[in-house]
Amino acid sequence: MRKKVLCLAFTIIFVTAIASIYNVALVENSSVARSEPFAEVPEKSSLSYVSIQPNYFLYYPIQVESGMNITFEVNSSEIVDVYLMTPSQLSTFKSSGSIEYLYSYRGYNISANIGPMHYGTYYLVVYNDASNEIAYVSYQVSTIPIDVYSYYNSLPAPIGIADYGVINSSGVLIPYELLYKEAIGIANIYSIEAYNSTPPSGVSEYGASLQLNVVLQVNTTYGSYTYWVQNVPNFWTNNNTLFFVDNVWNFTSHFSFLTNQSVKGNGYVYVDNVGEDYYAYSTEMRKYTLPLNLKLAVSENFSSNAVYISFGYSLGESEEITWYDEVIIPQTGITSASFIISGFSQTPSGHFYDSELVFGGEGNREITNFTKMNAQLMLKYVLENETIVLPMSLYGFGSDTAEGADDLSTNLIDGIPTVQIGSGNFYPVFYSVNLSKLSAKIAISYPNADADVGFPIEISSQIIGGLPPYTYIIYVDGSPIYQLTSYSDKLNFSAFVQPLNEGGHYIVIEVNDSLGNSFFSNSYTINVNPDPFVFISANATETDVGVPISISFYAFNGTPQYTYSIYANGSLIDSGSILQQGSKVNVTYAPSASGVVFVVLYLQDSANFTVEKLLEIKVNSPPAISLDYARSNSDVGVPIAFTVNVSSGTPPFMYIWMINGTPVAFNTSQYILNATYPGSYYVKAIAKDSAGYEVSKEIKVDVNPDPVMSNFTYISSSSNFLFENNKVEVFVSVNNGTPPYIYTWYLNGKIVSTSSEPEYTFSLANGLNKIQVKVTDSAGFSVYSSIINIVASYNYLALVGLGSAFILTALIIIGYLKKK
Repeated sequence: MRKKVLCLAFTIIFVTAIASIYNVALVENSSVARSEPFAEVPEKSSLSYVSIQPNYFLYYPIQVESGMNITFEVNSSEIVDVYLMTPSQLSTFKSSGSIEYLYSYRGYNISANIGPMHYGTYYLVVYNDASNEIAYVSYQVSTIPIDVYSYYNSLPAPIGIADYGVINSSGVLIPYELLYKEAIGIANIYSIEAYNSTPPSGVSEYGASLQLNVVLQVNTTYGSYTYWVQNVPNFWTNNNTLFFVDNVWNFTSHFSFLTNQSVKGNGYVYVDNVGEDYYAYSTEMRKYTLPLNLKLAVSENFSSNAVYISFGYSLGESEEITWYDEVIIPQTGITSASFIISGFSQTPSGHFYDSELVFGGEGNREITNFTKMNAQLMLKYVLENETIVLPMSLYGFGSDTAEGADDLSTNLIDGIPTVQIGSGNFYPVFYSVNLSKLSAKIAISYPNADADVGFPIEISSQIIGGLPPYTYIIYVDGSPIYQLTSYSDKLNFSAFVQPLNEGGHYIVIEVNDSLGNSFFSNSYTINVNPDPFVFISANATETDVGVPISISFYAFNGTPQYTYSIYANGSLIDSGSILQQGSKVNVTYAPSASGVVFVVLYLQDSANFTVEKLLEIKVNSPPAISLDYARSNSDVGVPIAFTVNVSSGTPPFMYIWMINGTPVAFNTSQYILNATYPGSYYVKAIAKDSAGYEVSKEIKVDVNPDPVMSNFTYISSSSNFLFENNKVEVFVSVNNGTPPYIYTWYLNGKIVSTSSEPEYTFSLANGLNKIQVKVTDSAGFSVYSSIINIVASYNYLALVGLGSAFILTALIIIGYLKKK
């Protein structure tokens, strides 16, 4: 089949002259096999220009189906009258000048949306009767919904199922729009045979195709771009082989423009005979057997710099998709991208925003004859939220592709669209529905709320009547805060409400369907409580390691019940819940290490408002105690001084002194033990710091009876024969007291020696000598001995004998000398 471009302009009446203008362009075949877009493009949606002389008028025919609206926009340099007329009204106007009309308006800029209309032909009339100047007029005419019969209304045509975004409600045609990210075409083919004795170049005589055709819209900061995307299994029915072909066309304008730089994949960009570009890739041939279960998939995703289109299939019982090509279209500034179905308008190239799963010739605009056909078809769409939905309406023929069949029909058999040999079915396959008035059962649940904290609301909705998609708008105090669109009549969703001021507020849900009908839910009142606050304290802000402190807190306001967690330097020490405000909570904490501990309380009420409070606790090392004292034994009546020393801990300290388990002194760091009886005394010092940490130190003190001398004797002797009693050895024995002893020896009242020995030898001078000893024990107790009187003298007899000897000796020496 030739690819044709048909541009319908307008019909102009100059009094009696009628000019019908058509522009027809014929496109030769290309040598590269492909599935072609159908190219007869009515100019209903394009902008046209004309000049109208004074008292002349223009009339433009508009063919509509039952239930359509006619929309138009007229802009004129002069005031003009614009009418919408039936054929009989136009005939009367032309023949008699009498004006009857369906619509009338006078002005420079006139736009209208009129309908729904009955099936037939209507005329837009622009009459330059209010000015003596030429009116330079631009106008644009279209129908809403689009006219699905603009391209095909009989065989040959692509036959299968197509979703044009148009639904019939009791004879009223209603457009809808659907955005989705993946199209899935399912075919159960039980028989297929085709034959064309004169196929186009590059196409098999036995060739046929099943085309999944969808439209991709890409929105950027620079504008919107539209692409036609095809996933096509081509069949050679004489030998049961098939291969897959994917195509991408540019529908942004009347002529497709692509390059190998602007689109990339496993394939390449080709140019057809009229200069239009298209991307194509095909797989290798493979065998198939009947019945054939076939699934086709086209998926899209995007980044800010590119759109990615994936093509896949599965055969047989396998559910896993084989993705055989990914096409990348680089484009900067992308804000969104999706496949689109819309019955409101056509693409810039004049094609439909539809989805199709249709049989036709193999490619290159081929119209083929099917000798056998029995196939069940279905379309599914995967939305952005991963929901899978079915088409809301289906026709039995496609429009965007130029390949077709001349002997197929689609009918609903057992609820499934089924393609068989036939004479064509151009009625809806399943389509006509009766829409009841839009209403909804809406339930809202929400938690208690605090000021300055947001909260979620849960919405459960069941739509009754109306036409999807349904748009939900949530209002708080009359201002919209959230909007969601869904194609499901049952929906559960949540929305987040930003923080509100303290007091009462109301929530209302509005639901709008695609027809513009609205439904409002009941008003739900929510009371927002004041923010919670907390009083927190501790019985001490300074303590010792291991000494517990008590932390107390109260919560007020907010929304009970409350939950809390308390951390000490990041470690959880307690958590729990509080049912009522004002309830006191006590938490005991015993620090395990010294230093500064930051105790943080997090309290959250039922509205999720969190309060944070901080306590700073100084933790000291445990106190250490020591005793200073001179000795651990003593004598009766000899005092011993004790001094307690405490390091670390938490001052001030309290002291207790105990003797043999009995307290004897308080709040003093010193104690003096002065025992009046001998025996063992247990002296204990107890120190308690302000954190309650208690340490003690105990020492045993032995108290002895006072020392007594049990014996004090001496032995006198002479150092030579000339003296008597000039040498005395003194001995002393001591009982009791606290050894060791110190002996101080006195001679005539003067200390002559101090020693640790209990004996001493005196050398006496002639005369009376007084000898005494003082014994001092280690406790410092001293006793004195009695005084021993000893008289030392010369040995007079020895002296006389010695003198006589000296005299005799002298005489002998003198006599001798005289002899000499």
